[in-house]
Formats: sequence, structure tokens, C-alpha cells
Amino acid sequence: WAQVTAELAFERSGPDRFMSAFPLLDRLARHPACAADRGVRSQIGQALGDVAVLRSMSLSLAERLSRGETPNLEAAVVKELGVSFEQSVPELARTLLAALPEDAPAPADLVALLQATLEIAPTYSLRGGTREIMQGIVARGLGLR
Repeated sequence: WAQVTAELAFERSGPDRFMSAFPLLDRLARHPACAADRGVRSQIGQALGDVAVLRSMSLSLAERLSRGETPNLEAAVVKELGVSFEQSVPELARTLLAALPEDAPAPADLVALLQATLEIAPTYSLRGGTREIMQGIVARGLGLR
């Protein structure tokens, strides 16, 4: 059981928890019309800040795991926050692209990347345990259950 829970902590807190949708965010940030709009840059900057926090949390948990600890509660939090982030990226992209001026349409590769991310985004919440399982782990870890 200890090995299984440790493996799940690795899976739940790893970079795939928050990096699956990053290529879309990166490509969106590089679109000239998005880069030119201050409000859009702010929203993209907030999302990049979220990535930095999730990365820091993930690295912290990797260090704890390497010392033989099993931070199940913390790993569940990273997974939940990572899933929320990852599922917000395609929605952010969809909103920002819909607001682009007609003379600056999104390039085909960006639209294709958005479509591919939208198709797999629902699976993010299933990898490593569903959101309900993560919420149960957090509740138990906080003594609420």
C-alpha cells in the first residue's frame, strides 16, 4: 500500500499535471494580436504565474518524495490545482481568440492546437484519480472527513 500511495503521489504531483495544456498557452502568448493587447497579456501573464506556482509546488513534492515521504494530501492539492489550470487554458484561448479583430484571425496551427487541447482537456481530471477522490483525500487530510 505504501508503494502504491507513493506512486500515486508522484503521478498526481508531476509536471504532466500542469504542462499538458502549456503548448497552447505558449502559442497563444506568441500570437501578435494577443501580445499587442494589454488586457490579453495580463490574462496570459496570470496563467503563466499559475504555471510557475504549480511548478514550484511540484518540485517541492518531488524533493519530499525523494526523501521517502508520502505527501498524499499535498499531491492531491497539486493535482486539483493543476487540473483546474489545465482545463482553464483552452477556455482562455477560446475567449481570447473570439475577441481578436477580424483583420487578425488566429493562424491555423493555433486553431488546431486549441481544438486538440479541447478534445483531451476532459481527461485531465481522470488521470491519477478523479476530482472527487482528490477532494476526499484533502478533506481526510484536513480532518474534515
